[in-house]
Amino acid sequence: MSYYTDGSTYKNGQEGQDSFYVVKCPNGEIISEHLGNFTINYAELSAIIKALEICELGATIKTDSKICRNWVNLPYKQTKKNSYLREKILYAQKLNHEKGVQIELITRCQNEAGKIIEQKNYSGNVESIIRADNNERVKVKTIAFVNEIKR
Repeated sequence: MSYYTDGSTYKNGQEGQDSFYVVKCPNGEIISEHLGNFTINYAELSAIIKALEICELGATIKTDSKICRNWVNLPYKQTKKNSYLREKILYAQKLNHEKGVQIELITRCQNEAGKIIEQKNYSGNVESIIRADNNERVKVKTIAFVNEIKR
């Protein structure tokens, strides 16, 4: 069972930055959350954490963020780049340890969550209907949505 995760931030590191994430579940369900004024690393890590919270034991989480994958898989070492994420990283490591999840690094073009973000017509409607990989209709659960955010 594979979960795909991706984060997106408009104007990363600049005034007016705005972020959200997407998790694509094995059954085709899409979970998205608007995060607000946060960095791309915060958004990517938030997506991985959401997948860790909802996945079953031994699942695989796929991400295109090498830095976030390393933060979750390796012992925590504080740097200037991640000090503001310390609690989130430690929480992700705890969940990963408890569930025995494999976090796999994939390329951008392999990331199904990233493809959802890149869809020009993605609006994050609260109860949109999409086609899952097995061609069944599946409701899309969206916690919040963002318009005008492009990667």
